Amino acid sequence: MGQELRPPRSNGKHYMGKRKVKSGCHTCRIRKVKCDETFPVCHRCMSTGRTCEGYGIWGGGGAGGKPGVACSTINPRSRLPHQTGNGKPGYGSIVGPLYSPACHYPVLLDTGDKARFEWFRHRSAPKLPGTFVTGFWTKLVFQAASTEPSVLHAVLALGTVHRTPTLSDNTAASQEVITLRHYTKAIRHLQYHLNATGRASLHVSLIGCVIFICLELLRGHFETAHRHMDNGLKVLAEAQESLSAVPAVHQPRAKMLDGWIAEMFTRLRLQFRLFHQGRPRPCFDFPVSLRGPLPSTRFHSTNEAWQYLGQLLDRAIEISNQARTEHDAGSALLINTDALKERQERNRADLSQWLKMYNLSLDTIRAETPRGDQQTKLYLLILQYYTMAEIMTATCIFPYDESAYDLQTSKFITLLQNGITLLKTAPDLNEQQVSMGNFVLRHLSIIDMGWIAPLFYTATKCRVHQIRTQAMRLLSTSEHQEGIWDSKLSVCVVRKVIELEERDFYQGPLGDLHNFPLLHCPKEQDLLLPNIPESYRIHGIEMDLLGEPLERVKLTCSQKRDGVDRTVFEGEYVLASQEWGSVRADSLD
Repeated sequence: MGQELRPPRSNGKHYMGKRKVKSGCHTCRIRKVKCDETFPVCHRCMSTGRTCEGYGIWGGGGAGGKPGVACSTINPRSRLPHQTGNGKPGYGSIVGPLYSPACHYPVLLDTGDKARFEWFRHRSAPKLPGTFVTGFWTKLVFQAASTEPSVLHAVLALGTVHRTPTLSDNTAASQEVITLRHYTKAIRHLQYHLNATGRASLHVSLIGCVIFICLELLRGHFETAHRHMDNGLKVLAEAQESLSAVPAVHQPRAKMLDGWIAEMFTRLRLQFRLFHQGRPRPCFDFPVSLRGPLPSTRFHSTNEAWQYLGQLLDRAIEISNQARTEHDAGSALLINTDALKERQERNRADLSQWLKMYNLSLDTIRAETPRGDQQTKLYLLILQYYTMAEIMTATCIFPYDESAYDLQTSKFITLLQNGITLLKTAPDLNEQQVSMGNFVLRHLSIIDMGWIAPLFYTATKCRVHQIRTQAMRLLSTSEHQEGIWDSKLSVCVVRKVIELEERDFYQGPLGDLHNFPLLHCPKEQDLLLPNIPESYRIHGIEMDLLGEPLERVKLTCSQKRDGVDRTVFEGEYVLASQEWGSVRADSLD
């Protein structure tokens, strides 16, 4: 430890002044006293009742206690990482050994915060990822929370929100105060890392950003969540550019952390894009360096298979958006150009290759998943999004031809069959949980994608009445949220779209078609019913989630008439009253 001595006084007596401290906790450095560097709270601060401000980028810190009173901490490291000679952060704890959540608390917490941390550790962290478990939630978040105040407070805020049953719960107001307290502290501590240039600070910033996105989604602040995501993607792009500057000894660990973080942004970005298919909104592009071709042989894990499937889904959305852009620009005759067809065929071929590789990898993939319903659920959800990607790829170059979906009926039946099996196997998707509340249950909600998006897609794009109605009924059994997808709002939107499209088409001699068992697939005779004509169909469904927290959803439906895109319905569904208000509807005939 470096130190300097003051020059001798004029009276000839030597006096040793306080050391100029260059290491230790921030509090001891300000006081210019020797720090024992105990992690996460130094004993000197704790014994004198001071607040230990921690070790900068390497975290730590907390309120000091009374002398002789120990705090609950993680196991201290034998040595804290050092700073580089130029004062920039090194590759500290965020690139250090990884561990699963332990039974210790990362800093001194009061009783309430201990309960919130325990809720997050035992309930939020296992629940929020949904079916697709990732190292981000099982390892990285806990390591970062144990060393970084910004991540710890973000975790406490997220645990508080996840613990509050609904937005309308009696305790929601008081819990929101606690959430905002930790949220504010997390943002304040994160400022250091946002202004720093070290790679470790980039990792901390990205981890915090992911937690902020999840927090805002559960709070019903969807626009803020979208802004966090866009900013995070920009930071992620910078992180990829700086990977070459990481010392070779740290690159394997840094790449693994990048993989976990990128995996989270990939999934979050994809679900936003699926939600806004009706009207593509600007979204910062994903770093090209994190995309890649399919492996040559097989997948090594479920997450790897899901990562590449997400790329193929994303590519189908891009092709559809390009076709729509060309059509809207007045080049409708050009949407079947060889370039677009070539992209479509390549995506179709890659999907076929993906399925072949996935089937070859099933033994490896199943070995990492507990047997039973969880394994079945994982398999079915992946097939749901694969089937959805097939339909999207087959129809992507026909942005305004809704009859193209009539050729995909067998695939819609597959989506429905898998949905029925999911309802039978997943205990949290059981009809017995349905309530009359206006809001989803937060503690049942997840951040990743689940069954809502495929069922919503089936109900809005398949025009076989029984298939789409059954998909809506399956959705209505859910009380939870999947990222940006709210099950209750999805049902309301689906019901309105079906009402607008079908009107009185199935009345009269066809009789009542709603009296059929929920857990049985349509029979052959049900598929013989005529589909609604093209003139009845809506091609554009736009959903705007308004209010923070969410208060209403604005639904805009459009049709193509005489080559012109026209709005045929515009209305707002109010959550509090459960009614459609401010409705403007044109004739759909």
